[in-house]
Amino acid sequence: MKRLRTFFLRSATQRFLPDATALLGGLLFLARAWNIAHTFPPDLDEASYLLKGYLFATGVYEPFQPYGFWVNKMPLSFLIWGWVEQLFGPGLRTGRYFAILLGALTVLGVWLAARRLGNRWLAAGAVWALALNPALLSLYGAAASQILVACLLTWTLVLSLGEGRPGWQIALGSALAGVMVLTRENMVFVLPLLFLYVFWEHGWKKALISLTSMLAVVGVGHWLYWPEILRLWANWLPFPLPAGLYESSSAAPAADAVSEAAAAAAAVTESQPLVTRLHSLSVGLRVYFIPLVGGLLTLLLWPKRGAWRSRSHVRAAVFLALVFFVLTLAHAWASLMQDYCIYCFSPYLAFFSNAGLLLVAVSLGGWNRRPSWLMQGAAGIVFLAAWAAVFFSLFEQIGAGLLRLPVPRLREGRILSGGATLWDILANKFHVEYDAARMYTPPVFGLLIGVLLALVLFVIYHRSARWRAGGRFGYFAACVLLALGFVSTPIVNALPPSLVCETDVIRSHERIGALLATVAPPGTRIYIDGRVAAMPLLYTPGVVLLPPQVNDRYNFEVGGDPDSLLRDGYWNEAIARQWREQAEVFVIAENRYHDWNDEYIAPQGLVQLQIPLDFYACPAEDRLYIFYRK
Repeated sequence: MKRLRTFFLRSATQRFLPDATALLGGLLFLARAWNIAHTFPPDLDEASYLLKGYLFATGVYEPFQPYGFWVNKMPLSFLIWGWVEQLFGPGLRTGRYFAILLGALTVLGVWLAARRLGNRWLAAGAVWALALNPALLSLYGAAASQILVACLLTWTLVLSLGEGRPGWQIALGSALAGVMVLTRENMVFVLPLLFLYVFWEHGWKKALISLTSMLAVVGVGHWLYWPEILRLWANWLPFPLPAGLYESSSAAPAADAVSEAAAAAAAVTESQPLVTRLHSLSVGLRVYFIPLVGGLLTLLLWPKRGAWRSRSHVRAAVFLALVFFVLTLAHAWASLMQDYCIYCFSPYLAFFSNAGLLLVAVSLGGWNRRPSWLMQGAAGIVFLAAWAAVFFSLFEQIGAGLLRLPVPRLREGRILSGGATLWDILANKFHVEYDAARMYTPPVFGLLIGVLLALVLFVIYHRSARWRAGGRFGYFAACVLLALGFVSTPIVNALPPSLVCETDVIRSHERIGALLATVAPPGTRIYIDGRVAAMPLLYTPGVVLLPPQVNDRYNFEVGGDPDSLLRDGYWNEAIARQWREQAEVFVIAENRYHDWNDEYIAPQGLVQLQIPLDFYACPAEDRLYIFYRK
């Protein structure tokens, strides 16, 4: 009886408890994703994906057509949302509910892959790492390309990683990788790495199946939109594409317009200082602490040959490390090293962070417990840099508070009476400017906390025979750092209250859209101005819009030939004035309203459509104004 009881207890511990823990994490993910879907305000990208996707899916427009939309992403990044809207109805509700479904599939895929490659407890931890991260959930809960790519990549890994994968899974996983590239071209690095991994792990026959599946999907996608789709690759290639490829399309003017836009953006932002780039890097590290820091520690504490469960696990870990770090470096170059979108680094990581999460899951149990002194020193640098980076990423939230901390007043080694703040000392003694002090104090404070914690851990380690027997101090400190990053995720990544709406944002846009429909029957020409001004058009079927305006000012050019620009999805001031005179209804964002009121609304005598204040779910800057001609 005692052996039977021991067997059942061990079985429950090894199977039921970790799976139940994972299930609770999955339910938490769904609950938080549902809440974010209803309370997190949409942005320009979400409005663009949903509106363009629906109009593409219903045949009103086509990707890359002349005088249509600016197609700055692969066609499936729009069409997938459009097909779902065509099936269930256009609107923010459809998009966000589908995003929740994709998020659930992503969590399921991470759990399956982590359980196969690691163990049940590591799989449960991976699920909770996703469920506890509100910053990641805000991206996964939106109708944008991040959740599409994350889901496709995760299931590519589920179907391809590990020994003994049947041919149909290899084919399906590789096909999903092809679909992923047709959704976002920045994921193209995965294709050659996946082919090499399949060849290494499964042999040349399955490698040919993988290559055929990938090329078939990518080839068909390019054939359908040839040659216009090449404009999306133009900025990726180190050489110009032959002009003859564009003779039958409007891609050549588009390439010129893109280069002009890039030059204009660079001229505006080329003076961005190094500290801005470092801050963006630190934000990415904080939001994706487990994949990034855990991934770096995995490289430093790479398991010895005998610590791996099988050669298959070694191959999977090498593949995951290559995928994660190649994509990380590529997107760091595209964001941190360029001037177009420095703070895109963190959103970029959402595409592929699950590869880093799975890398930690497959390797954590075999980490080298007795690394060399060189690797321990490198791990120590990561330990201290992580603390400094996390605090630096939060300087806007905590910088002013740290400057108000009381500090003793010292003179000639004696403590003086009276109180002073840290800011008093920095301003009076060191003459530091307030903005600089608010920015640099948090990383210094974080570094000091890291040093203090390292000293405490060193004392604990040397007083514990158990920890000394378990491995060297570098391994012990790395485990503690990863554990602290895991439990602190919901705190350090909490969404600022200013970014969370008090009421249902989905219902808010539905009500505004319905109100707009009362003055904009089918055929009405609508002028939109603002980052989410296009969202209400999802609820007004048959209206006429100026397609380039959906991307607001991101495809707005200074000067240029109006016809050439409009043909390629761009616009300028001349096009805007012409459309303004033709438009019958105007949807204007709060931050653009005053210019309109002074320059056009009052002189033209436009009538304002009153929107009840209780329609608005978010702060005042997200409000919309609707005007129409008498």
